[in-house]
Amino acid sequence: MTTTGIAFRHANALSLVSYRALSGEDDPMYVIALARKQLALQKAVAPAGVLLPAAVPPARLESFTHAHGLATGLVLTVTDVPAGMRVRNEGSMSATEFAAENADMGAMLVDHGFLSAYGRVFTRNSQFGKEARMIRSGTAVLMDSAAAHTAFVDFVDLASAIGGHSLGSVGAGDESFAFQLDNYEADASYVEVLLRHRNALSLIEIEFPARMISRPLTLELAKKQVTYQLADVGMLKPFH
Repeated sequence: MTTTGIAFRHANALSLVSYRALSGEDDPMYVIALARKQLALQKAVAPAGVLLPAAVPPARLESFTHAHGLATGLVLTVTDVPAGMRVRNEGSMSATEFAAENADMGAMLVDHGFLSAYGRVFTRNSQFGKEARMIRSGTAVLMDSAAAHTAFVDFVDLASAIGGHSLGSVGAGDESFAFQLDNYEADASYVEVLLRHRNALSLIEIEFPARMISRPLTLELAKKQVTYQLADVGMLKPFH
């Protein structure tokens, strides 16, 4: 994906026009035209501008690329998952909902500086042999990278405590960890991928028929997930 942004000021109004499109299909001239329309609206309200107050230096100035702000755009979409899967539900999540209804873990997320979370669940209408049945993607944004790291460690410890079989790192994001859970009574095996990029913590859960997990699919989804996070803070680059 390619994001084109234009920032401009008219009098005391600061505007940002941002447009995201597939790489190779972006159109900067279209974005410039939108920015000119925005400026025309502002000039119509205050043709000559208004008096600006004396500049006050900010108490803290931080690069806009330093941290993730909202979790809404940091989850997988239907175009990222295997064909045949549909969105079952999506929306904002509380800390406890992000922690799969684990109240203690939800409380720890709040203590670590939980800001927001968003999730999306994909399912199939029917089962197709060895294919994934369900994919859940959720991202929580915490106050800073240190808080997200602490939450990441807590989730890894929880995975070990509930009997998760470690699959190691998936090599995506600043930190990552994958583990497998088997429920033979339900004829299901689950792969959970936990990854952190700066102050965003993401959890991808994939349900397969028992003993039929797909590691290539797991790695593919994890890398797609991190791609959204890299683009969000202007760091999109090829994976090594």
